[in-house]
Amino acid sequence: VSDASAGDHEAKTLDALERHTTNYYLPSWHGTRIARTAETPSNARCSLLAYWAVSEKRKVVDLVRKNIDHLQQSLAGHCRVEVFLNHYRPRVPSSWDREGKWYTQNVRFSAEAPGNKIQAMKTNYRTSWANYSWVWALDEDADITMTDVPMFLRYADESGALLAMPAFIQEGNTPEERLLSFPHQHPDPTCLYRYVQVVELIFPLIRPNMLDLVFMKCPNCIRK
Repeated sequence: VSDASAGDHEAKTLDALERHTTNYYLPSWHGTRIARTAETPSNARCSLLAYWAVSEKRKVVDLVRKNIDHLQQSLAGHCRVEVFLNHYRPRVPSSWDREGKWYTQNVRFSAEAPGNKIQAMKTNYRTSWANYSWVWALDEDADITMTDVPMFLRYADESGALLAMPAFIQEGNTPEERLLSFPHQHPDPTCLYRYVQVVELIFPLIRPNMLDLVFMKCPNCIRK
């Protein structure tokens, strides 16, 4: 394949992404659960791969474990959840298994790969991920324990989005520290979801066919 034709292929791939990718946000309030909850029936066709790239810091381990427990509990009867942890360094078993065999009971897949979360995710990617309804790529310091995940997935499905993300707030000691890089990602209580042009890679919810498009069919979309 010539350089020119390769470039043309990438341009078409990126154009397809721009035309078909939408992201969506849910209203949420820090410390307050939304009263309206999803009534999604138990459905074996719903499956979620929750992906983290993690360090071995104690506060990271504690938060990721809490997030995984929240996912498992809140989606029981709604959606099958499987967890993939990419470790930047060799895993320290004593950090994750302080109360017995937590890791083996809750983590389905694990790997060690360098780079940022998305770079590691590209390294770890397998075409078998197409068997999931969604892949959720979460930052290690994102707290989702107050997120109504069944409702999130319900509206993600209803919106028809291929790329989605919940609205969020950022903690900080000053207004400047709490300011979001993209203010449209702040919760809006008047919206169930919003279609926008930009989604950060903090914790995107992604359809597997989008990952295949970006990781496999667009070699230079994710660069080292």
